Amino acid sequence: MVVFDNSRASAGLLTIAKKAKIKVITIHHNYEMEYYKGTPPNILWRIPLLHFMRKAERSAVLLSDLNLTLTTQDTSLLEHTYGSGQNTNFQEIGVFEYRNKQVEKFNFVKPAFNEKSIKFIITGSLGSYQTEASIIPFLKFYFPLLIKEYPDCNLIIAGKNPSKRLKELCGKFKNINVIPNPKRMEEVVCKADIYLCPTSIGGGLKLRIMDGFRLGLPVISHKVSARGYEVFEKYGALRVYKDQESFLDGVKKTSLYLKNNNIDNEFIKDLYDKNFSFESGLRRLKSILSHSFKL
Repeated sequence: MVVFDNSRASAGLLTIAKKAKIKVITIHHNYEMEYYKGTPPNILWRIPLLHFMRKAERSAVLLSDLNLTLTTQDTSLLEHTYGSGQNTNFQEIGVFEYRNKQVEKFNFVKPAFNEKSIKFIITGSLGSYQTEASIIPFLKFYFPLLIKEYPDCNLIIAGKNPSKRLKELCGKFKNINVIPNPKRMEEVVCKADIYLCPTSIGGGLKLRIMDGFRLGLPVISHKVSARGYEVFEKYGALRVYKDQESFLDGVKKTSLYLKNNNIDNEFIKDLYDKNFSFESGLRRLKSILSHSFKL
């Protein structure tokens, strides 16, 4: 058995493995054509790269004995694009920690929730195209709504290498604190009340949301970034928005949940462990392999 970590890794090797009658598994991190629409490669090699990726992705879908995806949406996109009418095998594995990981305890006592001075946080690689192209419109068109509704709220933006443009825009708001390259992200996140994910482009599952769920924070996410986290939405730990109205509605409902103790940090942490811990991932993987290959 051979496992390819994305379709590009399988290019040129997958047919060799099939001829040798070796079972092939391909892990699809996303639907790559959708992902690169949100993160366009350099224009000089965009056309040949996208052509190569489409060809490799199609071969992986059609020739692999098992295609593992991270979200239900990725499965639908890949199957519709390449596998319609074909005998393809897709299973959703989701994501999970790669080792047993305990959340660190910090000498920080979070004060009681105060809806008048809610603390929001956004994390991620702040210099990347996807992040900057999503946060800047959020600050221009969504954050003013928060200030109007909650004048004393605060927003922390923490992550790797924030761009000059982003820092300049954040500097215009007294309610925003930018923390570049924090040494311990957990120490920053645990001080917030609500985690925000405004990433509105690209495909696949957005791992940055785990920064919030891992530490028990409710999350408000753009619909593009909510893939793979449906179980949290089911229990009210995740609110999904698509426009200004639904965003503000999500903030109000999450604030009310926190105020009335309808959802707490420990419940969200437990939900995270049940779905994204190392042990939960191994159980899913074992079940999928046993079912697919009759192990």
